[in-house]
This record gives sequence, C-alpha cells and structure tokens, in this order.
Amino acid sequence: MSESAIAQAGKPEGKGGFPVLEALMGFVMLALACFAATWCPDGLGRDLAWFVFVGAWAVLAAFVPRIFPAKGSRSAFVIGGIFFLALFCLALTLLNWMERSGGQQAFLISAVLVVFLTIGVRLFISRFLTRSAVAAMDDQGWTSLGSFKRVQGQRVRRLTMITLLIAVVTGSMSLMNAGYGARWFAELPLSGKFEIVDPHDAKYNKIPLKAGDSFSREQYQTLQNDLKDLVLVGGEAVTVTIDGAESSFKPGDLIPRDLAKKIQNILRDGRREGDSQELKTSEAVLPETRKIDQLGMLLLPEGQLKVVALSIIGFFLIWRLVNVPSFADFLIATDSEMSKVSWPPLKKLWRDTLVVVTGMFLMGGMIMAMDWVWRGVLTSISVLQFPATTDDKNRSEDLKPWPAAPDNTAAAATAGQKQ
Repeated sequence: MSESAIAQAGKPEGKGGFPVLEALMGFVMLALACFAATWCPDGLGRDLAWFVFVGAWAVLAAFVPRIFPAKGSRSAFVIGGIFFLALFCLALTLLNWMERSGGQQAFLISAVLVVFLTIGVRLFISRFLTRSAVAAMDDQGWTSLGSFKRVQGQRVRRLTMITLLIAVVTGSMSLMNAGYGARWFAELPLSGKFEIVDPHDAKYNKIPLKAGDSFSREQYQTLQNDLKDLVLVGGEAVTVTIDGAESSFKPGDLIPRDLAKKIQNILRDGRREGDSQELKTSEAVLPETRKIDQLGMLLLPEGQLKVVALSIIGFFLIWRLVNVPSFADFLIATDSEMSKVSWPPLKKLWRDTLVVVTGMFLMGGMIMAMDWVWRGVLTSISVLQFPATTDDKNRSEDLKPWPAAPDNTAAAATAGQKQ
C-alpha cells in the first residue's frame, strides 16, 4: 500500500469541508414550502397549507441520506436549510427597511449590519456546518426520530419532557397574548400594492382619494412625487390677478409650490397699496397606506395554529434533547439514584410534615412574642422611638426631612442681656 493510500485511510471520516449541496437543497426546499403556502387561499387554508408543505419538507429530510450518502447529510440538510432561511429573512427585512427609510444614513447602517452578519455567518459555518460538525450531530441523533436507551430512565425523562413542554406551550400562548399572534411573514421588497388607509390631504386632489383605494407601486410613487410639489391652501379665500386673469383660491385647494410663492409675492406688493389679503399654505400631508397583495414567505401561521406549530417544534426539540447521549446518560443516572432513595410511607410523610409545620408556627409565634415584649420595654425607656403616623412609617429614610436646626437667636439675646 502506498503512503498516500495509508494517509487517506487514516484520515478521519467527515473531517473538514462544507456540505454545500445538502445545505442549499435544505434551504431551497424549505423556502419553496413557505413560499407555496402564501399562494393558497387566505385564512385557515393558508395556515393549514403551511403545516402540509413544511411537514413535507421534514419528511424529505428523512430520505436525504439516500440521496447524499455522506455522513452528516441529514443534519446538513436540516441545520443548513433553517440557518440559510433565517439569513434570507434577515436580508429581506434589511431590504424592506432600506426601501421604507432611504437616505444615506440607512445605507451606512445597512453596511455595518452586513459586516456583522458576514462575521456571524462565517463563525456559524466554521462551528456548526463543517463535515465533522454535522457528522457529530448525526451520531447524536439530532435530526432523527430514534431514541437512545429507550427503556432506561423513563420516569425522569418523561418528567423532564412534560416540564419543558409546559414551558413551551405557555410561552407560545403568552407570545400570542402579547400581540404577536399575527402571521410571521417575510415580505419580498418591491412587490405588492398600496391601499389608502387615510387619504389626509390627498382628498383635496383633482382626483380625490378615499380610504380603500389601491395603487400599484409605480402609481403610488407618482402620487407621492405629485403631492411633494403641492401645498395646501389654508386660512381665508384669496382672490388675485395673475397674468391678467383673476383667480380665486379657497381653503382646501392644492396648488403648486411655485404658484403659491408667486401669489404671495403679488399679495405682498399689493399690501403696499392697501390690500390686506394673505395666502396661508402648509405642506401637503401624504396619505397613510398599507401594503396588500405582497409576495413573500409564510414563516408561521397565526392565532391558535401558531401555538400548535411552536408546540410541535418545541416537542421535537425536547424529544431530541432527552435522547442526546450525554444528556440521556445524565437523566438515566438521575433516575437510578432516585430509585435508591428510601421513600417513606404516606402516613409517615403526613406525620412528619405536620411536625415540621407545627414547629415552624411555634417558632414564629415565639419570635413574634419576644419582639412585642422587647418593643414595649425599649419604647417605655425611650431607647426606641417609632413614628406615629402612617406617612412617616412608609417614608424612606432618604426622603425624611432633616431635623430643624436649633434656634440660637433667643439664647444669644439672653446672653447679651446678662453681660
């Protein structure tokens, strides 16, 4: 056997490298599952479709080793898919924020965030998405439904699972009650339409806008540009002669900014001749809108189904946790130690509990009695002084007023008379 063959045989399996194909396949299939759910009818059908498509992705993960026989392929598919989907959603959030904010400051902040994200991605990949890392995850069974030493430590395992599952369910319900019950939706930038929620000053336009009107992105951008060049007339109606023609402007009219300046100059010149008219204007307020029919990916359903989804995910993670070899051995050892404990009979347990509780009450009564006796004794000889009013009792020492300084004026006057 050659030296190169010996070196190849001695090389640890799955060491180094990055499982690109498995991770990208996991990401693409998971993104398609979330994206396909948004094309289903809105409402309960869309949420149920999310369960179907994401469940199909989980089933596909079980067959990944048949497609990619390399060790750790299933973990690379699942972990890499979830990681790159989260990274893709962060990128969409950043792009949507830049679209809404705009300006140089938004681009500078975005550049800083991109740098930090790049460093975080590099660290995550080098730590969790190497061949050796995903192979270790497969060995520990993180992405499988198998169990480790199933018949051992069942009591402690079940108690641990029940406790953690209660925490997951109650946490999900608290999240929903806190106002996060809506769908988690990753929006694609530069997609969808705008619907008018409140037209504001756009209701005075030549073509008045009303709540419920919808526009494409191009139409809404044109509307914004038009309104930015207009001002709203306020105050009282004004009549002015412009280029030989008399024109009237009443409150609520939207006029070009250049025309408003021209009218104000004409009225300013007219005031020298006794004209007291004045054109009052204000910036036109753009309509308030919301996005509709926007493309994107449904990450989690809404309402009670979100609690169900988070509970299923949490149950799977808890199941995997109690079957990780290192943690499972700890739970098995704990169950073994608990079986060695000599548990008292129920009758003896009640009797001992009664003795302890009675002793606590007797000890507390004795301490309280001694406190009242010594309080009375020390108060009677003026060693202790207690405030008389409730306000003084509840007032912090830092907030109590300083004692008034003694008035030495009368004493000084008396001393002067004696001299």
